[in-house]
Amino acid sequence: MTSRQVEIFRTTCFGSLLDVSNIPFSGILAHEILLRRVHTKNLYEELWFYIGKRRIRFSRQDFYLITGLRMGDYPVVSGLGDRLCHKYFSGRSQLTYKDLDQWFGNVTFDDDVDAVKMCLFYVFHKLIMPRDRNRIIQYFVLRLVDNLDEFNVYPWGTIAWNVLYNSLCTAPIKKLTKVKKTSAGDIESYNLYSFCHAFLVSNSIFLIHYDREKFILLAL
Repeated sequence: MTSRQVEIFRTTCFGSLLDVSNIPFSGILAHEILLRRVHTKNLYEELWFYIGKRRIRFSRQDFYLITGLRMGDYPVVSGLGDRLCHKYFSGRSQLTYKDLDQWFGNVTFDDDVDAVKMCLFYVFHKLIMPRDRNRIIQYFVLRLVDNLDEFNVYPWGTIAWNVLYNSLCTAPIKKLTKVKKTSAGDIESYNLYSFCHAFLVSNSIFLIHYDREKFILLAL
């Protein structure tokens, strides 16, 4: 983005992401934490883990405090158009994540505001709701981003939390036995989706504060 486009992007609901450092993600640490999950009745609001003889929590509130993404109920949005779809995708009815990556790597913009809108659209698919490359993109977001006032007050944090929560709950269960070396030397794994760095940040802060030696042993 140009300096002008960065300036505009910073005023949007995703603007704070420009200040996020390039934090490395540790799949091993995430997996070790998930192995210590404690099941509770408070579904969709929080996850609990038993680590170092203590229970620690990762909740919707923790997620909000770390990401700053707006939470709340989904509003009713009407009157959205397909201008951006026709301008940048020739009105195509379906695009995959793979198509979006290829398009974004080659596109040029003749309007700064449209450039920011399409960057917001891309950030949503890469960070808020990442998926396998063959999945279909969210056209509702493309329509909504053309109205920045509506886009900026939409509860993207609720979407991101729900995607991450379901990912943390279901992915390890489905593929838990496959996280090991195979006879061919490959490593089977599962995917975590959405702002999963927030999950590690929340738990790592506690672990480092609790006992550095136990944190190191857990990471191994």
